[in-house]
Amino acid sequence: MNDSNSTNPSPTADKAKQSARPKRKLWKKALILLGLLLILALGYNTFQSRQAGLQLEARLEKLRISGEPLTLEELDSKVIPKENNAQTWIKRAHSHTEELNSLLLDYMKSDEYSSFRPNARQVKLLEDTIADHQEGFSLYARAAKCSDYQSDWRIIGSQPSEALGEHLENLQGTRSIMRHCWSRASLLMSQDKYDAALTQGLQMLAISRHVESEPMIISYLVSIACRLMSLNVITAVMERSPLTEKQRDQIDLALAAFESSDGLKHALDSERIFGLASYRFDIIGSGLQSIVTWKFKIDACEYLDFMEAMNDLASRSRYEIIGELNSLREKETSPLSGNTFSAIYDTRTAHDRALARGRCVRLLNALQRKYPKGIPEEIQPNDYPDNLNFWQDPFNGKALIVHTSADSIVVYSVGENGTDDGGSLDDDRDQGIKIKL
Repeated sequence: MNDSNSTNPSPTADKAKQSARPKRKLWKKALILLGLLLILALGYNTFQSRQAGLQLEARLEKLRISGEPLTLEELDSKVIPKENNAQTWIKRAHSHTEELNSLLLDYMKSDEYSSFRPNARQVKLLEDTIADHQEGFSLYARAAKCSDYQSDWRIIGSQPSEALGEHLENLQGTRSIMRHCWSRASLLMSQDKYDAALTQGLQMLAISRHVESEPMIISYLVSIACRLMSLNVITAVMERSPLTEKQRDQIDLALAAFESSDGLKHALDSERIFGLASYRFDIIGSGLQSIVTWKFKIDACEYLDFMEAMNDLASRSRYEIIGELNSLREKETSPLSGNTFSAIYDTRTAHDRALARGRCVRLLNALQRKYPKGIPEEIQPNDYPDNLNFWQDPFNGKALIVHTSADSIVVYSVGENGTDDGGSLDDDRDQGIKIKL
């Protein structure tokens, strides 16, 4: 019997093998092509990463050459003796601050707190609470007298964001101190102790100035909030009591310090430092995103260019730079730079509003000094004291506006919209102060 059929391949098997060979060749070609594409992609990524790295390093080198700080240690390298550092006394008052937060909570939520007019029951609460924590208020006063302030907050470890918690607690503590001082000023005014209330307001102003030395724009925003609280206390005293020449000089001198843009520049410099640290650790250092590291380096370059532009504008008046601000606002940016600009733009607006408000208080102070029997109605800039250099509204470059009536005086700036809305302060269309007569 011939068994050749059992040893020779069948026609069907031959066809299967023949069809499999082209498929294997196609797979090999596809894999080779895929490998080449991967090599090209990796090469492109390496090239782009190198180019982006060179661009980023060039910007950092420019900052180094110009003496700009790249770490918080470089930004705040001076050594302040503990006794002269306002933060020392703020921290020593921490236990009092915590207890006062609890004891004064209900009062600080009341309408009487906002109007500086505590009722009889609240006056008794304030008298007892403040007497029990006199040491705390003495420590607050000691902090206000310090010549300087140095933050102990640093970017520590590989995750910059993890260090923010403690920093935010410190800022919240400062806000609490201001509310406690506001409460004490209310008590003093209810007792007709206006000299002491003004001293309290000036101490608050000094503490708000110290807070400008904390890093990052969030700290600067807190310092502005504290400054505005101080101005409210001082304005309330100016509304209710005549002041001596010495007291008016003290108010003017204290407010003159806020004409400087140093606090805003410090906030921008420290924000840039934190932003760079976040790029290094949270983005560029992330293994998940390392394949497109070059893209984040380009974003970092854009971020540094934007921060440099905002820093260059910091010392100029708002009305002078509005075109440049709008140009930056309309520029297409990466999501990160776009979000940063929004925050920085809002901070700059808060800075200009606070500057305008402070100038309004200075102008009112000067007008009350010049017209002790009452500021004339329909007063015009020609009637303002001629020794002032702060008449200028930062939002339009013109003189601040004064409206007087039988029952009130309003001193105001036209605000961000650049339009005189008749002293509309409640909705923030205008920025200024109002006192009742």
